Amino acid sequence: MLRTDLLIGLGTAQRLAGDPTHRATLLEAAEHARRLGDTERVVTAALANNRGYFSSIGSLDLERVEILRAALDALGGEDRPERARLLAAVAVELAAEGDWEHHRHIADEALAIARRLGDPATLAQVLIMRYLAINVPETLELRLAETAEACALTESLSDPVAESFAAVFRVWAAIQAGDLPEVDRRLDQIQARASQLGQPLVDHWLNLHRSWRALLAGDQQEAEALAIQALRVAEASGNPEGRIFYAGQLFAIRMVQGRLDELVDLVAQVAADTPGVPVFRSTLATTLCELDRDDEARRLLEAEAADGFRAHPRNYEWLHAMTRWANICVHLGDQNSADLLYGRLAPFAGQMAFSGVTFGGSVAHPLGNLAALLGRFDEAQDHLANAARAHEQLGDAYHLALTRLSWARLLLRRSIDGDAARAAQLAALALDAARRHGFGTIQRRLAALVQADLPT
Repeated sequence: MLRTDLLIGLGTAQRLAGDPTHRATLLEAAEHARRLGDTERVVTAALANNRGYFSSIGSLDLERVEILRAALDALGGEDRPERARLLAAVAVELAAEGDWEHHRHIADEALAIARRLGDPATLAQVLIMRYLAINVPETLELRLAETAEACALTESLSDPVAESFAAVFRVWAAIQAGDLPEVDRRLDQIQARASQLGQPLVDHWLNLHRSWRALLAGDQQEAEALAIQALRVAEASGNPEGRIFYAGQLFAIRMVQGRLDELVDLVAQVAADTPGVPVFRSTLATTLCELDRDDEARRLLEAEAADGFRAHPRNYEWLHAMTRWANICVHLGDQNSADLLYGRLAPFAGQMAFSGVTFGGSVAHPLGNLAALLGRFDEAQDHLANAARAHEQLGDAYHLALTRLSWARLLLRRSIDGDAARAAQLAALALDAARRHGFGTIQRRLAALVQADLPT
């Protein structure tokens, strides 16, 4: 028993310090307790082996799932706080597989138990832990309600660690809903808790979120500095996702700057090294499109479209990835993919694409581009007008300029009375923003549009 207790204590300390070896330590503790038939310690070790989200990005941690299920079997079916938390942890781990109906069912069972128990601490933990298991666009309203509840509960419990993670997931839901004031309130809250706690994992998430928020506000230099700081915190604590997250944020920054030529080899390597994270394949295809390497991008698109983009699990990255593939198929003129993706994305026209570490703008923008490619011009204009309003409300100069570029192209293609003049106005606004903010690729594409199509 003493050995198990020591391993649990060590593993918990390692986790709090951000040391990734906590996983192996706590798995050893759980296995040792299981051999002894010690249910209490199996459960304690299994629950301690949790960073607040999944164990591994892009792959299912089979060893951890096995221990979680062993702990559940040992507990039996009685309503207990530990059972609710174990079920929520299993649901989060299974999110990597993408069968969201299955893991949502498990997450719902966890929440039902927590509510029946009536214990605020258990309910708060389950609400936080289950977020990633239900983070698909269909559940945005539910996630907004549950993150608000989790924030209120953790604040009343005076639990700064739980409060930090409740606020992190509240930020995710709020930006997907386009609620920037709520995002900023919660980022300030995380900042306060991070200063109080000094925990690397909280510091890492704070810097990640501050980075994409700075980029959205147009401060590319600050965005890059914060992304580098997030990487340093991750590397100092041995966080295995640090470089993956940094690559994603650096891609977003260089795309805004029109400097993706500097990253194409890195993006290709990350995509090859992380086959379980298919969003990086869309990142690579986007990079190739921005560099006008269309033949290479088309091969990637055709490979994804061959099975209807089903290689992308239905989880927290799905919407972000689908919006990227939408823009890729528009760039390449692939109408078959456009029709399929339009149907997939249309129910979520009012949402923002957000991967957890990068912001992709209003879903209405790629929907407008898809509709334009399919010749549905009035529908396309409605989407683009909605996207422009959303980006303007967010103060998102980059995506607003992109939307105006798309809108100008649409008007030139539709070409009814007044369209050419309106296209010229939109292009001038986009070009002015691109020059002021250093949006390199937008400047290049607008210059080509003006030279080829716009009236002088």
